[in-house]
Amino acid sequence: MSSPTVLLIVDENEAERAAMAQALQGSVNSIYTASTPADALNVASGLSHISVMVGAIPAANGNSIFDFRDQIQATKGQFKSAFCSPVDMSAYYGRAMEGDKFFYKPVEVPILKEWILEAAGPPAQVAPVSSTTAVQTTQAAGIEAYEEDLPVGTQLGDYRLDRIIQRDRDFALYEAEQTSINRKVAIKTLYRKHRKDPVWVQAFVNEASARAKVNHPNVSLVYECVQEQGVNFYTLELVDSPSLADLAAQRANLSDETLWGVLESCCSALEYFRSHQMQHRVMTAQTILLQNGEQTRIANPVKSLGSILSPDEENQQMQYLGAALKPFIKKGATDPGLYSLIDRMGQERIDGIKTIDSLRRGLAADTQAKTSHLSDAKSTEATTKETNKKALVMGTFIGLALVLGGIAASFFLKKPPEVREFTSFSKIPDGPFPYQDGEMIELPEFWMAQQEVTIAQYADFLAKAKAKPTSLSAWQHPDQPADKTTHTPNKWAAMYSAAKKGKKFLDATITPNCPVTGVDWWDAYAYARSINARLPTEQEWEKAARGRSGYKYPWGDDLDLTKFNSGVDHQDEGDQKAGSKDGYALWSEVDALGDDMSRYAVQGMAGNVSEWTATWDSHPDSPDKLVPIKRGASFLTKEGFETTSRRAAEMAEEQTFYTGFRIVSDVEPGTDPNYTPPPPKRIAAASQPAPSGGGGKGMKGAKGAKAAPPAPAPPSDWDPADGPDPFKTIFASPVGG
Repeated sequence: MSSPTVLLIVDENEAERAAMAQALQGSVNSIYTASTPADALNVASGLSHISVMVGAIPAANGNSIFDFRDQIQATKGQFKSAFCSPVDMSAYYGRAMEGDKFFYKPVEVPILKEWILEAAGPPAQVAPVSSTTAVQTTQAAGIEAYEEDLPVGTQLGDYRLDRIIQRDRDFALYEAEQTSINRKVAIKTLYRKHRKDPVWVQAFVNEASARAKVNHPNVSLVYECVQEQGVNFYTLELVDSPSLADLAAQRANLSDETLWGVLESCCSALEYFRSHQMQHRVMTAQTILLQNGEQTRIANPVKSLGSILSPDEENQQMQYLGAALKPFIKKGATDPGLYSLIDRMGQERIDGIKTIDSLRRGLAADTQAKTSHLSDAKSTEATTKETNKKALVMGTFIGLALVLGGIAASFFLKKPPEVREFTSFSKIPDGPFPYQDGEMIELPEFWMAQQEVTIAQYADFLAKAKAKPTSLSAWQHPDQPADKTTHTPNKWAAMYSAAKKGKKFLDATITPNCPVTGVDWWDAYAYARSINARLPTEQEWEKAARGRSGYKYPWGDDLDLTKFNSGVDHQDEGDQKAGSKDGYALWSEVDALGDDMSRYAVQGMAGNVSEWTATWDSHPDSPDKLVPIKRGASFLTKEGFETTSRRAAEMAEEQTFYTGFRIVSDVEPGTDPNYTPPPPKRIAAASQPAPSGGGGKGMKGAKGAKAAPPAPAPPSDWDPADGPDPFKTIFASPVGG
């Protein structure tokens, strides 16, 4: 007699857990549920065996469900598991055992049932499981490399496979180049084991055909379906932009206008799918992307033609759309109409947004939605006119009193600027990217601070160093000069005093949220080590700025002087006023220009201040002199804005007011309390190859040992052709001050 099949479901979401248990009734003899891996341990202790498990990967600690699986298998024997999540699960593929499966949420129950029957067998015709039921155990083996992957570099007709993006047991998704027109695309391939199965092949072709029929401005494209060298594949548009899930994890701020745009775009796409009878997967935070920080792009979700979402599926879609946007709204700060609309999505209350039509009505009927795209000036003007009609005389007196009171208050009680926290890091994924003139460089995954280190953050470092002076030796680089005894920036007292009060420093307003400047390389290095981080290498900095697509500028290939803080409007020149292009004559706060953002949501890489990197190289004018390399333009730079431009410092001790820095980590900050950055390397002599981590390249490029003579220096932060440097004495002063 066969053993009864026992299913264990572990999912923090009570509603989804109950719905799954109900849908799977009859597929197994017994179903047990638990909300967390810890609760599941108590449930499992009363069972003689487990036949199969369905485990949702917790958002807070995804590894906990795998740890539970390993722990319980040691006492209950081996069983197959299905793991599910609404977001990318590729980080956990290495923990899968043979026969395990990954499903994206919302899980398609018919497919899950089919897998359970295959994994655990049909229900046994026996009484419910008892404590004496025996179970056969086998030694589980770690899952081996997927045999169906095609090697990177494989040429399929007109396409060359450059890297693998994602894979499961049936399909693989690659980044590729269409070599005839130099276009980057994504390629989805069907694994070899299915290629002789006409049912699988036809389903694959049907999906590609249905997706290719989509012609909507906010939905990614499918180009063609091909069979080449026995491989079935189709090509898709490669959207190299962060998803709402990525932005939420980075704690990014999205404007009300951007959120309105996402809602409008998603509603339009849903109406398009319905009117063209396209069955599709639910759009989630992982599949809704933002290009250039504002344009919505939806990963093509179409599955087949001839069907539309059911009422339950529409309600579920509203729930997932609301969940995708909720991390970006805040009561009291978000437009009330927008807040109400997102808050009602998928809710089972009387005013809930449960259907596509109700979402459209909500967008059309909300008066604040209609006026949200008006400028503040127009809205204020309309409100003022209406108010003045009712109380002109009274308003005049009250207004005069308020103005006089405001002047007095601003004079006597000026509020100091708010110190804001900048603690978000962006994950820069592993894989190749085009470095400098196009050489493909492989880098492992790392995490980069989204903003430059601020004055407030550096003040905390100085306070910590003063409180624990014995810690300094652990933070400092071993090659730091013996006569450097302080990490106080140039003119720090004046800078910090002005920043705290929001007053002027060197003729420009400064706040604690501006980048710290006047720091030399040794200062930047010590700060990074003090918080278990490090300076980025040149290669890391460039990848974070350019992305896999190798953009010239963080936002793309077109130069736009209004997007970043540069030196083209540094001073009054003729009819041009200082700051007329980008709004700033000198530095700006680290998040002031939202358009200066890379595809990885890293800000300020095109301008504001140049940034120290961990890389040292030969000085372009003195090949025997090794100096640190800076990256990024500054508010003094007038040309050479490309993210490939390299800037050699005159010396590591250089303290200028147009140079700052940002930090990186090899692990996600805050996830590993035991993490420490790798030990520092000694700085090589100039006659030796450049230190590792900088690409081993001289200025503009020789590999390995130094080339002689070096290539000409890239544009500096100040061009002598523009005349005498007006900041020569205060912006390039020696150490100290």
